[in-house]
Amino acid sequence: MRWRFWRWFCEGEVEPDSPATEALAATLECFGRYAFDLPDQRAREIQSRFQKLAQQARDGQVQGIPERVCEHRRAEQAFVAQSLNDLRDLTWQLISGMARILQEDGEGDRAVRQQIQKIAESPPTEVQVLKQALTALTQMLEERERRHKQTLQQMQSQMGQLLQELEQARKESHIDPLTGLYNRRALEHHLQSTVELNRLFGYSAALILIDIDDFKRLNDTWGHTTGDEVLKAVAEVLVRVCKRKGDFVARYGGEEFAIVLRETTLKEAKAITQKILDAIRREVFQLPDGNLLTVTVSAGVSVLQEMEEARAWLERTDQLLYAAKRAGKNQLQAA
Repeated sequence: MRWRFWRWFCEGEVEPDSPATEALAATLECFGRYAFDLPDQRAREIQSRFQKLAQQARDGQVQGIPERVCEHRRAEQAFVAQSLNDLRDLTWQLISGMARILQEDGEGDRAVRQQIQKIAESPPTEVQVLKQALTALTQMLEERERRHKQTLQQMQSQMGQLLQELEQARKESHIDPLTGLYNRRALEHHLQSTVELNRLFGYSAALILIDIDDFKRLNDTWGHTTGDEVLKAVAEVLVRVCKRKGDFVARYGGEEFAIVLRETTLKEAKAITQKILDAIRREVFQLPDGNLLTVTVSAGVSVLQEMEEARAWLERTDQLLYAAKRAGKNQLQAA
């Protein structure tokens, strides 16, 4: 939706919990969900701030929201522009280094040719001239080698920095900032590679989808801060249970999580899922008013079928998850 419309909308009288405020809140939550680190703000802080703005929108307190969003977007744009400039500068430094090497090599080659010409033109009896020419050639070659080593060291350092930054950016683009798990994009890539391995080598694989029961009511009752703590605690349980080297745990979206278990049978996947359900039931959260809270989850479990596409596998498992929801929650359904 265009922010011009939201500006107009936020200037008028707004009813709390209306479809319009819910749409605005969902838009704000989307901004927070895909936030990234800025120089003076961590992604998690930005996400928390947008969740608070979303709650304000649901409460009908919409004045000033567009300005705060626009201010954040300007900060994002400035950061991206600066990052691109830094990358461009580093690239040009590498290009300049290569150009300098070529230029210096050309000058050195000309000097070498001059010394060779002197040797060729000197009489055979002029030993001193030959010694001087050979000494000069040796010095020029040693100087060239020294310059090459120095330039290459500088370029290696710059390339190392560039590769580290690119690798960090790649990792961050696949990590959920709240839980530290892989995100939906990473899950889609992993599912596809799992399908390809299955077709090539026949490896079995299981997919588990997990959804926190009644999470919206929890958020509405106790606030997004408590909701975030529950999400992080559930993520920790998943990582603690799924600790084999090849186990892949992701936050699929909202309160939903996904686990890919390679070389795992349906029976094994069901046992692991039951461990997860039991562990989450035992988790106890202390609320701001001192009361204690427990949560449950529902799960869908399936194994990859022969020649099944990744999307079809995901959708089939999602149907199993919602079958568990319809059957009363706090349980798993498998096929």
